[in-house]
Amino acid sequence: MKIEVKKLPKSRVEIEVTLEKSEIKPYYDRTLSDLSRTVEMKGFRPGKVPRETVEKTLGRPKILVEAAERSVEELYPKIVVEKNLEIIGRPEIEIKKADEDEFFWRAKASVLPEIKLADYKDIAKSEEKKKVSVEKKEIDDSIDYLQKSRAEIKDADRPAELGDLVEVDFEGRVAGVKLEGSQSKNHPAVLGEGKLIPGFEDELAGLKVGEEKDFSVQAPADYWEQNLRGKKIDFHVKVIKVRERKLLDLNDEFAKKLGHFENLENLKSSVNEGLLVEKQEKEKERRRAAIVEKVAVSSSMDLPELLVDEEIKKMVHELSHTVERNGLKLEDYLAHVKKSADDLHKEFRQEAEKRVRVALVMREVARCEQVKISDEELDSKTQEILRTVPPEDQKKIDIADLKVYANGILRNQKVFEILESY
Repeated sequence: MKIEVKKLPKSRVEIEVTLEKSEIKPYYDRTLSDLSRTVEMKGFRPGKVPRETVEKTLGRPKILVEAAERSVEELYPKIVVEKNLEIIGRPEIEIKKADEDEFFWRAKASVLPEIKLADYKDIAKSEEKKKVSVEKKEIDDSIDYLQKSRAEIKDADRPAELGDLVEVDFEGRVAGVKLEGSQSKNHPAVLGEGKLIPGFEDELAGLKVGEEKDFSVQAPADYWEQNLRGKKIDFHVKVIKVRERKLLDLNDEFAKKLGHFENLENLKSSVNEGLLVEKQEKEKERRRAAIVEKVAVSSSMDLPELLVDEEIKKMVHELSHTVERNGLKLEDYLAHVKKSADDLHKEFRQEAEKRVRVALVMREVARCEQVKISDEELDSKTQEILRTVPPEDQKKIDIADLKVYANGILRNQKVFEILESY
C-alpha cells in the first residue's frame, strides 16, 4: 500500500492511497460475503444467496467499488492516527480507480493549523493592569436607582409630567410610509429618562390618559438604526396610562428596608464595595481579552476556512436568536436593513477570523503550558452546567458533547490564570 500526504493551502491536507492487487482481494472477498448475507434475490432465502450468484448478478465492477469504499472506511481513520493528523470536519473522498489491479482513492480534509506562537509571556507582562476606583457620583447614581425602584406608584388623574411612568400606543412613519418595528402597544416609558428616540418623551408631557397626538422628531446622526439616521419620523401616539412615583426619603429607615443595613452610610459602603468588585472583574476581563487578542494578532497561522465558516454560522445563529427575542424573523430583519445573507456573511468574516485565531491561540498556549484537566474537575464542571438546564431538557443533552464543552471552559480558565500570572 502506498500512502502520500500533501499539505494544501488554508490548513488542508490531501491523502492519496493506492492498493495493489494482492491488497484488494481481502476487501473484495469480505464485501462479497457481506452482500451474500444481506442481498435479497428471488428464489433464495435471506442470507443464503451463493457468492457466485451475487457476483454474477451484481457484476464485479459494482462489487469492486463497494470494496474500495470499504477500504476507505477501514484505512482512513488508521492513516489519520498513524500520520498524526489533527483532522477537523468530514473529509471529501474521491475513489478514482477501483478495478481488480488497483484501488486508488483521495481524501481531502481540513486540519488544525501549525501555529507559530508569539511570545505570550512577554505580551502578558507588558499589558498594564489598570487600577480601578469608585467615584462618589457612581455611588449616588446607584442609590438613586434603588430609591426609584422602591418608589410608591399610583395612577395619576392629571397631565403627564417629567418623572412619570406612562404607557402609550404609537406608530411611526417616514414620508407617509409605515415603518416596520415602529409600532407598539402599551409601550412603557419614564418621561425624562431619555430611553426613547430624542424628543419623543418631551412630546408626551402634558397629555392625559386617552389623549392622542401627532408629532415629528428628527433621528440623530448616530441613531442606532442606520437607515433612519437624520430622517424625520412622524409619530401618532395615544396615552394609555399615566402613573406617578412617590420617592421614599433617603434616610436610615430607607436603608433598613433594603436589607441588613444599620443606616444609610452602611448602605452606601455596601454599594461602594459592590461597584468596586464589579469594576475589578471588568478590568480582569478587559486585560484577559487584550492579552489573548494581542497574542492572536502577533502569532502566525493559516486559518482553516472550515473553522471560519462554522464561526460565521454561529454568529448568524446568535443574531437570529437576538432578533427573534424582539419579535422578528431574521429574514424580516435583513429586509428591513436592506442586506442579504451574503452581505451578513461578508460583514461577519473579519470578526469570525478573529474569534478563530483567539480560540486556536488559547488551545496552543494550553498545549505549551501542559494544561491538564482532572476527571474530578471535569465531572464537577459538567454537573454545574447541567444544573442550569431545565430537568425536562436534560435528557436531550449528549453528555459526551457537554464534557467537551466543559473541558474547553476549564482549559481556557486555566490559560487565563497562567497569562495573568506573568
